[in-house]
Amino acid sequence: MGSGKKRARERKREEVERLKQLLNTYRTVATVNFRGLRSKPFQQIRRDLRDKCLIRVSKNSLIHLSLKESGVDDMIPCVADQTALVFSNLDPFELYDLIERSKKPAPIKAGVRSPRDIVVEAGRTSLKPGPIIGELQRAGIPAGIEGGNIVIKKQTVVVREGEVVSREVADVLAKLGIYPMEEGLQIQAIYDREAGVLFLPDVLRTKPEELIEDVLKCAEHAFNIAFNMRYEYPTNLTVSSLLAEAEMNAVNLALNANYPTRKTIHTVIQDAHARALSLALNACIYTKESIPLLLAKAASAAKLLAERFPE
Repeated sequence: MGSGKKRARERKREEVERLKQLLNTYRTVATVNFRGLRSKPFQQIRRDLRDKCLIRVSKNSLIHLSLKESGVDDMIPCVADQTALVFSNLDPFELYDLIERSKKPAPIKAGVRSPRDIVVEAGRTSLKPGPIIGELQRAGIPAGIEGGNIVIKKQTVVVREGEVVSREVADVLAKLGIYPMEEGLQIQAIYDREAGVLFLPDVLRTKPEELIEDVLKCAEHAFNIAFNMRYEYPTNLTVSSLLAEAEMNAVNLALNANYPTRKTIHTVIQDAHARALSLALNACIYTKESIPLLLAKAASAAKLLAERFPE
């Protein structure tokens, strides 16, 4: 009896060491729940995923211990019920997508709450006439016979989201080949060992392009806040606009004061020249530049007089 207990303790310690070795070998590890998953589909999932990940089932207490001794304490609350560990070198989002795609459609069982509205579409079925017509009608599905086959007369919602599925509805859906459920591993969390980050399903189910869009929006909002606070809190992203704004204000101030600088001298001279020419025209002062304009002004006045006082 004593040797048996000792051997059991040794097996448990060996299992913890194996799990710790796997945790330190692979880039990512996921905790998945397999409650309700039948043995045959579970083994099929293992075969389908074996090239990209390793699935290991162990006792929760041993998983807790291996995670704790590996410094992955944050993952311990994600180990509950029937839990397996999935080890992989894929990044967390790739591993999440791989496990989600391994799920297969499954019939819904009587007594289960529906995860969504279950709709039976109108149209011809492969079912032959018989007692099934009465079963369809008892399930609330209008049906008839056309051309030797049973036909659903109109689209029907047989179960609303959250409602308990009756045995009659579950049997009819199975016969119609409608599988509202998904059978597979349910991801609880994925740990990225390289980044030291624990990802929960709410984050993992977000598409990478959506994450990129969110990051870009956050960057845009952060820049807008920094720009609005640029006078109180300059940053390396806003200092260039501050310097450009300061330069523009300085140039405007110099122009308004007619203060010549390297930036304003050309505009100041142009303005002085325009003012001098305007003064010459108003005072009828003859210069090389004002004479053509004065002659044009005189010609325009003469033409106007000629139009008012024709011969």
